[in-house]
Amino acid sequence: IPSWAYAPTGAWCWIEGEDIGGKIMRFIFYYAPLWFVIGYNVFAYVSVIRYLRRVQLLANSINTNADSQPRFEMKAISRLGWYPCILIFCHTFATINRIQNWVSPHNPSFVLFLLHTCTQSLTGFLNCVAYGLNHAVRSAWFERFPFLKKLAVCGKGRENKFHKFENEMSVRGEDNG
Repeated sequence: IPSWAYAPTGAWCWIEGEDIGGKIMRFIFYYAPLWFVIGYNVFAYVSVIRYLRRVQLLANSINTNADSQPRFEMKAISRLGWYPCILIFCHTFATINRIQNWVSPHNPSFVLFLLHTCTQSLTGFLNCVAYGLNHAVRSAWFERFPFLKKLAVCGKGRENKFHKFENEMSVRGEDNG
């Protein structure tokens, strides 16, 4: 991207969008690759989740002992779907806002700018919530900061199969590392 294409565009510096060339460059260099990658992520995650569900069905059909648990839980697999959902949520309003700015540049929508700014800023936080707040991480926080255990409303004494799986996987990870 040539350096002359950058300029202040509101709250941040980005590709100047006053002329048609700048607007096209925004979509070619940012939004088109972004939505292509999001689409590929959705495809890849759906493929992996489908494959793992088939593996689980096979494992459950082979399992003859009704009391034993499968090696992994579907809840753990379904967490994979959060990443594409977060990407779509965090970039949808930005894309809609840029299209609206392109169609009607002299009539910007404050609500769209607000949603654009807020949702794009949430990407890291939502990834942290989706992937970082598993049982092992919560336990470590509760151990380090005991007052958090008193604040925790849900999850008291409710260790289920999913938590056992997470604990088992974190212990295996520590043994390997």
